[in-house]
Amino acid sequence: MNFGTPSTASLPTYSTVTASDQPLPLMVDVTGAIPVADKMIEECKTWLSFHRVWGQLPTTALQAIAQSIYRFRG
Repeated sequence: MNFGTPSTASLPTYSTVTASDQPLPLMVDVTGAIPVADKMIEECKTWLSFHRVWGQLPTTALQAIAQSIYRFRG
């Protein structure tokens, strides 16, 4: 292959999909479907409070983050 001259082979083109072309997902409130373990959320909040950056957040923000992390635990 000669790299000095442009290739005559064409690359396949793909249509670009924009965000407006995609339907929005159905949002369902699942907060009531997941049982909340206050002890685990409190442990997560305490763990976050020792972090250099997270620890500077107000308690209400740490509580909200801990609840979100708890809901995504696997």
